[in-house]
Amino acid sequence: MRTFAAAFVGGIVGTAFTSVLAVAWTGPVSAPPSGNVAPPINVGDTAQVKNGGLSVNQLAVFGNGTLIGNFGVRTTSPAYPLDVNGGSRIVGNLLLFGASRYLNFGTATSSAGYGIRDNAGVMQFKNNGGAWTNIGASSGASIPAGAIMAFDLIACPSGWSEYTQARGRFLRGIDNGAGNDPSGTRAPGTIQQDAFQGHKHFSRGTLTYVGDSGAGVDDGPGWPRNQYANSAGTYDAGYGAPRISTETRPKNVAVLFCRKN
Repeated sequence: MRTFAAAFVGGIVGTAFTSVLAVAWTGPVSAPPSGNVAPPINVGDTAQVKNGGLSVNQLAVFGNGTLIGNFGVRTTSPAYPLDVNGGSRIVGNLLLFGASRYLNFGTATSSAGYGIRDNAGVMQFKNNGGAWTNIGASSGASIPAGAIMAFDLIACPSGWSEYTQARGRFLRGIDNGAGNDPSGTRAPGTIQQDAFQGHKHFSRGTLTYVGDSGAGVDDGPGWPRNQYANSAGTYDAGYGAPRISTETRPKNVAVLFCRKN
C-alpha cells in the first residue's frame, strides 16, 4: 500500500513539473539577433539607446552630452531646445553665437518681440510696441532728426550739422499764439533782429541843450539829431562801472549749436 501511495504522489509531482517546463518554453520566432531583449543600462563603453522615458533622482554627466529634442527644466512639456520654468543663474559668460541673435522679453520671439538684438553687428533695442533702434549715444539713433543740441565742441559730431542760424544768437521758443513774441508765431529758423524796448527818461538835474550849432542854440526842425548831455556826467558807484558795448545782452557762455541730420 505504501509503495502504491509513494508512486502515486511521485507521478503527480512529475506530471506537474513537466507541465510547468512545457508552458515556460517558447521557441524563437525570428532569426538571431532579431527578437532579443534590449540590454539593460550598464557601465560598459558601448553606446546605448533607450526609446522610453528614464527617471532618476540625480544625474551626473562626465564628459560631453547630446540632447536631441527639447529639454525642459521644471516643465514636462518643453517647447524650446532649452525650456526653463523659473529663474536661472549663469556663472561665467553667455555666448549668443550667430550673425543676428535676439534676447527677447515677453512671449514673442525674434523681430516680432521686443528686447535686445544683434543686427549683423549693430546692437539694437526695441520697446514693447516700438521699433528696433540702434543702441549708443554716439550713433544718436534715439534722437530724432531736426533736434538741436548745444555742444562744448568746435565742430559738430558725426551725424550732426552746425545750426548756423544760432551763430552768435540766443535761441527763442516759437510763440505758438502765447503772445510773448512781438513778431508772433514765427517759422523755425527765422531770425529776429535785436531791439531795445521803447522807454522814457526823466531828469532831476540841470541839463545843457547841445544843438548842431552849439550849446543853447535851437536848430528847429533838426532837433532829433541833437542831444541833451548830463552836465554832471556821473553814475552810481554802488552798482559798479557800466559795461559799454554795441549790444544789450545778459551774461552768457559760448556753445556750438548743432542740428541732428
